[in-house]
Amino acid sequence: MTEATHLVLYSAPWCGYCVALQSKLDSRGIEYEYRNVDEPGIREEMNKKTDGNQTIPVLCMGTEYRVNPDEQALKEILHG
Repeated sequence: MTEATHLVLYSAPWCGYCVALQSKLDSRGIEYEYRNVDEPGIREEMNKKTDGNQTIPVLCMGTEYRVNPDEQALKEILHG
């Protein structure tokens, strides 16, 4: 995976929307880095990338991000 297509998923195992998004990504064979917001410093890292957003899941690619992306937003971030 190149830096341009490097995806980061900010998520938590207890979040149903997060689990659903992970399943979508996994079923499509899309590579991503999983970052658990319950681990020390991870939520703060996410907040810096997303202008203070507190809602998960967040899918980041470079400086772009989508909060709880729907199907259309997934297509936009994955296909430019």
